[in-house]
Amino acid sequence: HECPGAFGAISFMPTFHAACRKELWAPERALPPTAQLDPSQQFAKKLIYMRFFGLLAVRGLIHGHAIWIVSQDLLMLGAPETVFPSQNDVECSCELLSVA
Repeated sequence: HECPGAFGAISFMPTFHAACRKELWAPERALPPTAQLDPSQQFAKKLIYMRFFGLLAVRGLIHGHAIWIVSQDLLMLGAPETVFPSQNDVECSCELLSVA
């Protein structure tokens, strides 16, 4: 999926990937102190992104394998047995899988 731009064609997927990575996995300390969100706001924002991501997969705009990768990351499936995902991450993964 490409869009014409002033500097040539712009691919949608790398741009989308970079935006999601910045919003979902950027360190919280990168935000200025006035822009810090409380934990409930962070969780609500993450749920919205998971719904959006799932809807993109349903419409075929992203590959279904991307859903698996995000869920795997949220559920920490490659982590040692002593590390567990947070309740919010489990809920986000469930939301993503229920939409997709």
